[in-house]
Amino acid sequence: MGEPVLGFVVSESRPLEIRAILGVPGAATFGSPLPLPETMTRAYLAPGHRYALVEGRGIETIGVAALFPTTVSAPVSIEGSIASADMVAFSPLGSSAAILSQKTGRLQVVAGLPDQPRVSADMNVSDLAGGVKLMAVSDDGGALLAGSGEGRLYLALSNAPLQLVYSGADLSAATFFPQRNDAAVFDQGDGLVTILQDVSGFLSSRPIAVEASDLVGSSWLQSSINGRSLFLASSGSNRIRIIDTNPDRVRSIDLAEPPASLNPLRNRNSFLVSVDFVQPNWIFTSNGEESQTFFVPAVVGASNSSGDRTGPPRRPRPPKR
Repeated sequence: MGEPVLGFVVSESRPLEIRAILGVPGAATFGSPLPLPETMTRAYLAPGHRYALVEGRGIETIGVAALFPTTVSAPVSIEGSIASADMVAFSPLGSSAAILSQKTGRLQVVAGLPDQPRVSADMNVSDLAGGVKLMAVSDDGGALLAGSGEGRLYLALSNAPLQLVYSGADLSAATFFPQRNDAAVFDQGDGLVTILQDVSGFLSSRPIAVEASDLVGSSWLQSSINGRSLFLASSGSNRIRIIDTNPDRVRSIDLAEPPASLNPLRNRNSFLVSVDFVQPNWIFTSNGEESQTFFVPAVVGASNSSGDRTGPPRRPRPPKR
């Protein structure tokens, strides 16, 4: 019996590499590169890291590839899907995804993931003022949120046209809650996380103020698996905000360095906050009142996208408490 798998990490280097994160929080390492089809060029890890959406040379659609501790399955094409994505957003449980192609101006929803994928919505967003900046999709694939560069949030139900549901200053992240038609959006300009309740019915909103002076750059917003909390991170801050929604309360935990992602691992209340195994990585976990961060050392000798190689692993300074 092999080591437990916490999740996976994808390298932006060429050729593409995927490695498993082996062990347990506090004693985790990266495994060897998994064998991949030579044609595979990009991979988008779904929440829980059971599968990935993948692209490849000479492949006309995006595919689904299952992730195993020592291998990756051959991709299964999603009929009718676009071939190359500029943005991918998964639902909280990974059962649906939104896929955007800036080149073609198409935005698609893929439902039934990972076993019975189908394109359930296909719309033209080339005329959307400000372009699509962020997306979020519900687990059943029936509700899609798309945020524009002009601070407007649009909603599409099933395959219906986009309708304006919210206006802000600088929308930077959004998510649905697991198995619900409730969502949340973070407005970096106003420092607000707004809960949008029942987006497919009688929509109502509830803002929660977040001290956001350091929340600059890319932002990520994720829900806890029980839907009681939200986790907010930004590439410009070394703090993750924990936003409890009943009752409303905002807490934070310090990281050793600013995050580069907030990607849900196989334990759904654990998140990878780094993106590449050539650098030291951190895992953030939260279980109710207790939140922690755990270190994962870099792979010695691995090359990054510039061809530079890592030396002996260095242990970053621990996070502040």
